Amino acid sequence: MTLSDFKEALATAGMVLAGTFTVLSPWVIAWLSKTFASKTKVDELAGQVAAMEQRLARGETRFVELEGAIKAATHAAREAKEAAEETAEAAKKVHGAEVTIARLEEKISGLAENLENIEHFTRLMVEGHMRIGGKS
Repeated sequence: MTLSDFKEALATAGMVLAGTFTVLSPWVIAWLSKTFASKTKVDELAGQVAAMEQRLARGETRFVELEGAIKAATHAAREAKEAAEETAEAAKKVHGAEVTIARLEEKISGLAENLENIEHFTRLMVEGHMRIGGKS
């Protein structure tokens, strides 16, 4: 093979390669554009990711606030339960006191009747003594 043959073979190979590149390059570009995202698409997705990160941050803040509210509500519920238990205990004591007062009222009422009887007999005795004492 001479130098001119080599140059001719190289030129032919170059033309074949150039033709192949010309034919295949649109297909390769189309395939690459489908395989890899464009800068516009990447920027659009980056914006969406940033928006989602902001929403996530707001959601985390809400969860922290909700957690605080739940803790406060739980604490208030415990206090309310303790207050209800104390009130129930106080109500039992008040009921016991009412029963004791009712019994005392019965006893006082009985004592009042006895005092009325004693008063009646004392008057009769005094009147009797006064009659006897007045005749002598």
